[in-house]
Amino acid sequence: MRRGSELFALKVSWIDESYSGETAALAAWGGRGAVLLLEMDMSRGAILLERLDYTRSLNDLRVEEALGIAGRLLRRLAIPAPNGLRSLRGWAAEVAGNLPERWELYGRPMPRRLMERTRRLAAQLGEGCDEHLLVNFDLHHADVLAGSREPWLAVDPMVLVGEPEFATGQLLWTRLEDIQAHGGLDRQFRVLTEAAELDLTLARDWLLVRCVDYWLWGLSVGLTYDPARCKIIVDWLLGN
Repeated sequence: MRRGSELFALKVSWIDESYSGETAALAAWGGRGAVLLLEMDMSRGAILLERLDYTRSLNDLRVEEALGIAGRLLRRLAIPAPNGLRSLRGWAAEVAGNLPERWELYGRPMPRRLMERTRRLAAQLGEGCDEHLLVNFDLHHADVLAGSREPWLAVDPMVLVGEPEFATGQLLWTRLEDIQAHGGLDRQFRVLTEAAELDLTLARDWLLVRCVDYWLWGLSVGLTYDPARCKIIVDWLLGN
């Protein structure tokens, strides 16, 4: 939309937990590493945002460069979280509780021992999560757009309160073929975690949980490529 000569972006969403999380996160970031929230109408699910260049995203960069930029953004966005947002601890408890049922429902797509290992790991990681940082767990290459205030800014966040090590998954499975063609997961996961200043062991553990969870979710909605990508990452994590 336009006001005089200035261009803006108007986004209208369903009024739900994702919408309230997005607006709270954008307000907390204040344009630092993310698109700037200018106005909002909570009754209509509408937000007015600065206009970014939607024709240029991290998908346009070499994957190693893109992962470095995304990692630095991931760290910048991990600020003390505002009140009232969903916790990573709660998310992990839900996954630990529902994983066996989903595994059965979607045809036992992975060995039982992997499902059980993931269930135990989710419970352990959730109980041990003592960080209270704002985590954009849906950060991926297409959701980092070119800007004028800053070269690259995150858009469309989905957030939890927890630890940033949880947030590497989408950056890997969305460009997995590029990663495999340019150094492989060993190299590019290191690029990402070093840029984001993450604990490597914790990041690997959360990545396993995220991949198994997303693998099952992908099957539930009929995805084909993404479950296969998750399997590749899981096999790499387990040394298979």
